[in-house]
Amino acid sequence: MSSIQPSLACDLAARLDAAGLRAINAPVSGGVPGAEAGNLAIMAGGAAANIEEARPVLEAMGRVTRVGPNGAGQLAKLCNQAIVAVTIGAVSEALFLAEAGSADPAAVREAIRGGFAESRISRSSRRKNRCARLEPRRGRRRCN
Repeated sequence: MSSIQPSLACDLAARLDAAGLRAINAPVSGGVPGAEAGNLAIMAGGAAANIEEARPVLEAMGRVTRVGPNGAGQLAKLCNQAIVAVTIGAVSEALFLAEAGSADPAAVREAIRGGFAESRISRSSRRKNRCARLEPRRGRRRCN
């Protein structure tokens, strides 16, 4: 359930297979809240039969999706992280733009709720960006 390089997951699976053992790679997304609630997104890579055998254990932690052969779970996690990183950047830039243009960032966040721009990241950005400020003279964000 670690997040490792896809090639390493493939190598480990091959070594286990050579030893007569089975492997899956199943990184997760959802953080501590998802783990506590048992609703992690589990991106499983490996032979379908191996994933099905592990499914009852994995489903106790969240929603399992087989995304392909060994290593594919790690690749799906990389895709997830790329989307998260870009979205965090976009939400942050949009809220800084709102503030720089004299709009209330909290009101802008509220205004986009229910539209296509709403996401778990945009909903949580209020908490994470509370200390971020745009300094017009330097253009840098600082947390006081």
